[in-house]
Amino acid sequence: MITVPLVLVIAIAVVVAILGVLAGSVVTRRRLVGRGGPTSLRRAVHTDTSTIEIGGNRTGRRAAVIMNPTKRDAKQLRATVEAICRQEGWQDPLWLETTVDDPGGGQTREALEAGVDVVIAAGGDGTVRVVAEQLAGTDVALGLLPLGTGNLLARNLDVTVDRHEWAIRTALWGQNRRIDVGLAKLDGGTGEPGGTGDPAHVFLVLAGIGFDATVMAGTRSDLKQIVGWWAYLEAGMRNLGGPRTKVELRLDDGEPMSRKIRTVLGGNCARLPGGIDLMPDAKIDDGILDVMAVSPPGYFGWVGVAARVLFRTRRGLPVVEHYQGAKVVIDAEQPLDVQLDGDMIGSTSTLTMQVEPGALLVRVPTPEQRRQMRLDMWPNLGTLGPRPAPKSTPATSRQ
Repeated sequence: MITVPLVLVIAIAVVVAILGVLAGSVVTRRRLVGRGGPTSLRRAVHTDTSTIEIGGNRTGRRAAVIMNPTKRDAKQLRATVEAICRQEGWQDPLWLETTVDDPGGGQTREALEAGVDVVIAAGGDGTVRVVAEQLAGTDVALGLLPLGTGNLLARNLDVTVDRHEWAIRTALWGQNRRIDVGLAKLDGGTGEPGGTGDPAHVFLVLAGIGFDATVMAGTRSDLKQIVGWWAYLEAGMRNLGGPRTKVELRLDDGEPMSRKIRTVLGGNCARLPGGIDLMPDAKIDDGILDVMAVSPPGYFGWVGVAARVLFRTRRGLPVVEHYQGAKVVIDAEQPLDVQLDGDMIGSTSTLTMQVEPGALLVRVPTPEQRRQMRLDMWPNLGTLGPRPAPKSTPATSRQ
């Protein structure tokens, strides 16, 4: 356990530096689209930017909310959601609580069977991922009510993460946007649920095998409750000195490439807290998977990365290889941990990651909603009575 404050400061610097290097140090980059990838990747992905009509006293619309009942202030949040739905002319929401045995999949299927207009995932990236796994391929939109530590999908789609009432109204009255979905399949290891041979799991932001998954698995839940995202730094510091693993990477129909890695990441989008773009070229609706292989030589390799980044030099940086394609298969000489959007899924010696273009419909802010949020024109959580019209818009406007 790390107890010396100076070491914690070093840990923070090291991990921040790692992220900076991954974002800015592309040693090898190979564009593979059009070189054997599926023809579907060569077409433009359709993005539905039509705005749902806003205004009037609409009735008949209904949202489902899927939430972990153990979340802090869960009762107050439920009251807020119900009050806003009434304000906006929606029916009372269908409220479905997750359980230890079912973190959201069964609840999402129940919501679909009920014929709701939008399914709101109230939770962190794990809850969002499980709900999206059921919504992918349907015409029912996913709404985001961020309650987690990272809230990475919300950040990448510009859904507010610190004002619940704004996120709720975005889920009700935002615009629909189609985004890509990542698919990950574990073979030769363990997975959840069902173990070896389990169908592909969805990821929306980042999937990883190796170091990053080990960090996720080793993050202390008690520390996470206290310091949030920073808890990952402590776990990262503890695992910096691990060995590299020999793997073979195969992108699309290309030849296998032998590497010794600490981690391999597959990115659908990659904006992290603090405004860090882990993969600057990753776009959530381009039909392409960004792949990054990272292989610093041990603990001092990471420290060297931190020092060089702090002094803004790229000389002597460890190898960071960046690829793009439709699919990547990673064969490791031994089972490695795997994470999807921060959730530990299991361990495997073979991981397949690929992209499903435009498979998920998500509710995101309209331009007018963005304007109102910038001007702080929407009500606070405590203001649940009739809303006064914004001064700069007609009194009949509803946003």
